[in-house]
Amino acid sequence: MEGKRAESHSLRYHYPFRSRGKDERTVFLFINSTLCIMIDNYQEAMRLVDAMKDCLPIPVYPAKSFVQYLKQENIKIKSDQRLEITDVLYLEDLGGISCSVKLPFKTEKDYVISITHLVPMANHPLRKDIKTYQINRVRNLAKQ
Repeated sequence: MEGKRAESHSLRYHYPFRSRGKDERTVFLFINSTLCIMIDNYQEAMRLVDAMKDCLPIPVYPAKSFVQYLKQENIKIKSDQRLEITDVLYLEDLGGISCSVKLPFKTEKDYVISITHLVPMANHPLRKDIKTYQINRVRNLAKQ
C-alpha cells in the first residue's frame, strides 16, 4: 500500500489523509491513524449519477432484497415486475448511489433505495456501468 500517515498530531486528528492503492481504484483513508477503505470512487460515482440523470426514467427490476422488504411493508411485487428510477442521488459513502423508485401502482410512501437493490434491464445502455458500480460497492462494503 502506498501512502503516508499524517505526521503532525493536529493533522492526524483533524484532517483525513487519502492514498490510492496499487490498482488506482481503491482509495484509503486514514482517520486517527486508522486505515479505512473508501467504499466508492467519488469521481466514478458522480459520473454514473450524471449519466443516469441524463437517462431518466430508467427501467429496472427489484432485487430479491427489495422484494422481501416490500413484502414486510405489505406490498406484493414480483422480481420480474418493472419499476422506474425517477431520480438519482449520491449519498456519499454511507448511502452510495440511491434512487427514487416508482412502483407500477400507487403507494402511500415514496421509496428511495440503494442502486445495489435494483437490477437494470438487459438492454439499457448504462447496464454495464451500473453492474460494475454495484459489484465494486458490495465488494468494498464487505471489506469494511
